[in-house]
Amino acid sequence: MGANEGRSRTAATRLKAVATPELYRRNPFRITGLPATATRRAVRERRLRVLGALEVGGRPPGVPEDVTPDQVRSAFDELGNTEHRLVDEVFGHWGAPEDCDCPPQLHDRHDAAVKAHAAALDAEADRTEDHPMPLWNDAARNWAFTQRSEAFWQHLRHRVGTSGDRRLDESTVDGLRAALPGALVAPLVTLAAASPEPDRLLGFLSMWGVDKATEAAARTEAAGDTFSRGEDLLKELRKLIDNGGAREAAERALGELAPMLDRLERVMPFEEYRRAGRLRETSAIAANNIGVALSEVPASSRRLVRDVFALARRLSTDSETLATIGRNERSATTAPLPPTDVGQLWSRVTTLTRLGRYAEAEQALEQILAHSRRPGDQQQARRMIATMRRLQENGVVPPPSKKARVLLGLLHTALGLAFLSTLLASPLVSCLVIGILGLLFCIGAALSDRGSTGGMAGLVAFGAVVAGVFWIAHASGAAIPSGLTVLTAVLLFVVLPSWLAGRD
Repeated sequence: MGANEGRSRTAATRLKAVATPELYRRNPFRITGLPATATRRAVRERRLRVLGALEVGGRPPGVPEDVTPDQVRSAFDELGNTEHRLVDEVFGHWGAPEDCDCPPQLHDRHDAAVKAHAAALDAEADRTEDHPMPLWNDAARNWAFTQRSEAFWQHLRHRVGTSGDRRLDESTVDGLRAALPGALVAPLVTLAAASPEPDRLLGFLSMWGVDKATEAAARTEAAGDTFSRGEDLLKELRKLIDNGGAREAAERALGELAPMLDRLERVMPFEEYRRAGRLRETSAIAANNIGVALSEVPASSRRLVRDVFALARRLSTDSETLATIGRNERSATTAPLPPTDVGQLWSRVTTLTRLGRYAEAEQALEQILAHSRRPGDQQQARRMIATMRRLQENGVVPPPSKKARVLLGLLHTALGLAFLSTLLASPLVSCLVIGILGLLFCIGAALSDRGSTGGMAGLVAFGAVVAGVFWIAHASGAAIPSGLTVLTAVLLFVVLPSWLAGRD
C-alpha cells in the first residue's frame, strides 16, 4: 500500500471513529472553547490558562459545564495531534475567514451546518426541547452546500499546508472527501439502531441526498443487532423443539420473534432488502414447525397452536410455504387432541392461581375446555377464564369464598341434625350415622375446586324448605313414618352434598 493511499485511509478511519451521536459534544474545540482556526501558540496559551483555573476549582469562560478537568486535558492533547486535529476542525466552529482566502459565505454555511447538526443530535438525546425535524433539515441543507463547495476542500488543503506536518498531504483531504458523506449520517444510523422508532430517524436519510448504496449500508448497519438477535433466537427455537419444549418455543416466537421482525421491517423493508426477506421467510418456516410440534404435545392449547400458525402465515410470502402452512394448520386444528388427564389440569390451575401466575392458569383452563366434555368442567372453566383475564388486567386477587362455603356446609349439617332430633323418637343412631356422613360430604362440597358459594347456599335453602314442610306437618299432629324421615334425611343431607361435591 502506497504512502498516499495510507494517509487517505488514516484520515477516513479517524473520521469514522469520531462519527458518533457525541460527534460535536466531544469535539476538542468545543471542550476547550477554541475556534478551529486557533494557532498552535493560541492552543498552548489557552491550555495554560484553562488547566490552571480548573486546578483551583474555577471554570474558565468558554469551557462547557458538562465536561470534567480530565476531559479538558484530553481535548488539549488531541489538538496536539495534527492528524486528529484536522478531522476535528471539520466539525469545529470556524468563525470568520482569516488567512485562508475562503469566501465568507462558506464559513457561515459551515458553522450553520455544525450548529444545526449538533442541535439535532441534542434534541434526539432529549437534552433540549427543540423539535428535531427542522434541525435535521437545516443540518443536511447546510452540509450539502458545504460539501459541494470546492472552497471547502481548498480550505482543508490550506489547513494541511499550514500544519507543518509531513504526514498530511493532498491524499489526506481525499480520504476525508470520500468518507465525509457516510460520517455525517453515521450518528443518525447509530441513533436509529437503538431507537423505538427507527423508521422516523432513517427517514431523514433522504434529506442528506445519500445514494442507494449509502442508504442500504446505513440501514444494514442500523439493523445489525436485530439480525444477530433474530438469527440467535431462531437457533434457540429449533433447539427447544428438538428438546420437547414446543410450548415455550411457541410463546417465545409470539412474544419475541414477531416484535423483532416487525422492527426489522421498519428498518429494512422486506420487499426491498433480500437479506431481511430471507430472515422473514426462515422465521415463517420456524413458526410452522413450532405449530406442528405443539399440536403433537398433550394438553396443548388450540388457541396457541392457531396463533403460531397465524404468525407463520403472516410472515411468509412464498406460495409453496404458505400452502404447506395451510395444510399443517388444518391438520393440527381439526385432528383430535392427544388424551390428557383433566384432573391434573384442575390441580395445575389451582397451583398456578395460588402462585399468582394467572396467564398460565388461563392456558390450563383453555386446555380443560379443549379436552373435557363434562358440562360442569366446561362451565367452571369458562367462569375461571374470565376471572383470570380480569386478574391479569387489574392485578387484584378476588376474595376467597371457601370459608363461606364451609360455614354453609356446617349450617346444612346442623339443619340435618335438628331435622332428625325433632322428628324421631330415638334419633341417636340416625343422628350419628347421617350426621357424620353429611358433615363429610358437606365439607367436601365446600372445599371442592368446582364448588361455588351459590351452590352451597342453594343446598341449604332447599334443605330448610323440605325440613320446614316436615316440621309444619309434625306440629299439626300428622303421623310421619320414621322410615320416611330417615330416607328424606339421607337424601337431603348425604346424597345431595355428595352429588354437589363430585358433580361434573
